[in-house]
Amino acid sequence: MTLGWLLCFIGLLHPEPKKTNNNLFFGFHTYASRVAPHYADMRPYTSGTKPAFEVQVGYRRNSQSAYNRIFNYPAIGLSLYRGSPGKKEVVGNVTSALMFMEFTLREKQASALRVKYSFGLAHFSTYYDSETNPVNEAIGAPINVHVNLNLTYNYYYHESLDLTLGLGLTHFSNGAYKMPNKGINMYDINAGLRYYLHPRETHPRFDNKKMVVVFQPLLRFQTIATAGIMQIDDDPVYYPVSDLSLNLSVQSQFKTRGGIGFDLFYNGYTYRMLKSEVENFLLLNSLRGGIYGAFELDFNRLAVVYNLGFYVFYKAEPIKPMYQKVGLRYRLNDRVFAALSLKAHRNKAEYTQLGLGYTIISHSMKKGGYRGF
Repeated sequence: MTLGWLLCFIGLLHPEPKKTNNNLFFGFHTYASRVAPHYADMRPYTSGTKPAFEVQVGYRRNSQSAYNRIFNYPAIGLSLYRGSPGKKEVVGNVTSALMFMEFTLREKQASALRVKYSFGLAHFSTYYDSETNPVNEAIGAPINVHVNLNLTYNYYYHESLDLTLGLGLTHFSNGAYKMPNKGINMYDINAGLRYYLHPRETHPRFDNKKMVVVFQPLLRFQTIATAGIMQIDDDPVYYPVSDLSLNLSVQSQFKTRGGIGFDLFYNGYTYRMLKSEVENFLLLNSLRGGIYGAFELDFNRLAVVYNLGFYVFYKAEPIKPMYQKVGLRYRLNDRVFAALSLKAHRNKAEYTQLGLGYTIISHSMKKGGYRGF
């Protein structure tokens, strides 16, 4: 009954709506979540269905730019998440501040199917402590990364109000900067409301056929330097880590880019271990090198990166012969970009890093057309 009165009230807010490009919206979503324990010892403190909620503010642009047309008029925004993934005396409550991007997969006159990617930082009120909370080996530090993928069905109840129903996957982890770090994986069903300050535009006003976008393929040569810290199992020492990468890539279409590259890795733990074991030790002995294939998904200034590589030289045997790097890059200007990356072996995190990159060469392979990032 309360929900019915709320919907009626919102329906009265726009008796004579006016079309506008100001697609600012607010959302409220509730979650029923369950943990998918990937270690048997996590089950006692993560079993059961747990509630959570999320408050959103976002913006969807309907301008006829090449970027908006290519990605079907995406939305971006910020959200605040609050919940608990298990027994509060073990894992506590989690509060997250997130950024999200939402893409429309299919839209009809009265509904839409959308996918939303969220990324941010999560604070856990309770985490591992060797004396007071030794059971919790999933969360070893108060600050963690929060990643979410959500598929949502939006029903257009009113031109300024959506009813939503979705399925989601969530991951919490600290990126191995603090051990233990088994992480938490969750799946959920969620429902909510989305309210637009102005009536939504179901379809862009402009005729897409009138604007022909010609892509200009790009060849790029870039270097990226990143650094971070890590722990090894129960060792309380923080070890510095750093990577230097060279990357040659070709962007032959709007959304994606592929390439190859070379990584040079320094690991403070490997340095300390070899220094005590190898006679006439040199810094070069602690370095590892790898060759990788790269895939990038571009969203204007932001790029999502996935690299799959294998080691080609090393003095100390690596954890696995192959490695993965997943990350984000944000273009600060035409040459410089910020980078965030997570290095892993078979999806087990090794460390997280921050850094900067520089585009040494950006060569147009054709004249004219739209140039992506």
